Amino acid sequence: MLEREVKLAAPPAFTLPDLDDLAAAIETTPVDEQRLETVYYDTPDLRLARWGCNLRLRHGEGWTLKLPTTGDGPVLARRELEFSGDASRPPDAATPAVNSVTRRVLPIPASPPMSTVDGPPARARSRAARETTSLKMPMSSASPGTYV
Repeated sequence: MLEREVKLAAPPAFTLPDLDDLAAAIETTPVDEQRLETVYYDTPDLRLARWGCNLRLRHGEGWTLKLPTTGDGPVLARRELEFSGDASRPPDAATPAVNSVTRRVLPIPASPPMSTVDGPPARARSRAARETTSLKMPMSSASPGTYV
């Protein structure tokens, strides 16, 4: 998979326009709370991080290796490789890609398990329509590539 990211910034004088008319055209649905537990792996000297990579195990989803960012300008792209495997160690299928960066040093957990919680849905009230809608809003998040 190729992950693309665009970082946007508004100037200090920016003000959000009135969105009341837009609310009537938006249909929302409730979102159930979902807890994700993630452990990031790296070598003791952080070789993956120094090369702009990260290896994570997300329980229920499997292993993901993110390779260095490519491109310049406002759009960043990075390749994500996904692997299945148990939680005892990084999967064998990831070994060639990981070893190209770590030079055969085995990655170990580089962070304690971090939890990300999405939901429960927040309630928002449209002043124009006077209807209550549900919006999916993360309550907290873990930053990929953050090592403790």
